[in-house]
Amino acid sequence: GASSCTSCPDGTVSSAGSTSEDDCTDEQRPTCSCWTRECGYCSNLDCAVKQELPKPHVGIEVEVSSRVTMKKYGTIVMFDEDGNIISRLKWSRANLVVTGCFKCNTPAPLRKASKGITSTWTISFKDGVLMVKMKGEVMFENKMPKACDSIFAKFKYFGFYNMDCESTYTYKPLEMTAGNAMTANCNGNCA
Repeated sequence: GASSCTSCPDGTVSSAGSTSEDDCTDEQRPTCSCWTRECGYCSNLDCAVKQELPKPHVGIEVEVSSRVTMKKYGTIVMFDEDGNIISRLKWSRANLVVTGCFKCNTPAPLRKASKGITSTWTISFKDGVLMVKMKGEVMFENKMPKACDSIFAKFKYFGFYNMDCESTYTYKPLEMTAGNAMTANCNGNCA
């Protein structure tokens, strides 16, 4: 294997472990909040991203860069194919929450690694497991209770709530399709 990281052109990134510029297909995009009038307060799928993980996986996996604090939650809103909210995946330095399903304290190593900085968390809620990674290292992993099965079965889209314009996510064109309002400036809401 190669011993160095891939250097990608501005605005693109490659998946962890990549060693070729040909893999620089992923983009850093702002986490456009769906809690706006134009987005119907998180009811318009133009303000969401459709994700289809490679088979046989079911669920969501998103890499988000944001300032993680004790009091303010970052939130990924999960939608069914009709645009109905089925759950919210919320994180802070204090708690990890999947509404209607699961809540726990954020583990100390994850809290410490995110203190006072903009940090990148790869959050996955797939195949019945909630996992958080930082720089490829698993910082949290937990099998979800049966109450979460209906969320996995219905999940088709995700959006962001209560996130600022400086926060970003990694858009993966091979498995994601962004709604029309999920633009580089959040449809004019981020300058």
